[in-house]
Amino acid sequence: MKQKTFPIFILLLGLICTASFLLFCEEQQTLSDSGNIQDLSTISFQIDAFENHKAYGSMVCAIPYDNALGQACEKNSSAELKILNESLLPKEERCYRLKLTDEKGEKNSLSLANLEANGSWELHTADGCEHLLALPDVYADIIFYLDDQPMGLYTLISESNQ
Repeated sequence: MKQKTFPIFILLLGLICTASFLLFCEEQQTLSDSGNIQDLSTISFQIDAFENHKAYGSMVCAIPYDNALGQACEKNSSAELKILNESLLPKEERCYRLKLTDEKGEKNSLSLANLEANGSWELHTADGCEHLLALPDVYADIIFYLDDQPMGLYTLISESNQ
């Protein structure tokens, strides 16, 4: 009798371990797919000056987990910000073009929110802008701040994907 119960016990133990592992993996996948707002990258733009309907200042992109570095990081750049749609709309409904520049005013290509490096980006309200017909294949949802004021959830795309 003992000879038959031991293999059954081992088989049941194996099934329980497998089921526990599968449930753990499913829970981890659910957490990673949940779109937790704390996991989103943020872009903050601080205005230093205005000229010809453009704002000039500095941009900081905080990335909770940078795929290339394997850790959280911040990327900084001088930048130019321009409104893409009607400026009479409330700030929270405006879409923007963000051009990154270096100290000499030249194009500064950076990878923002784990997207491929580029020097020119577009920020679209998460519920869409009228001039953006469809999202490109590659984009990132971010939280946008303008002069320390939260503007809301935005979609970041490379201008070359437009």
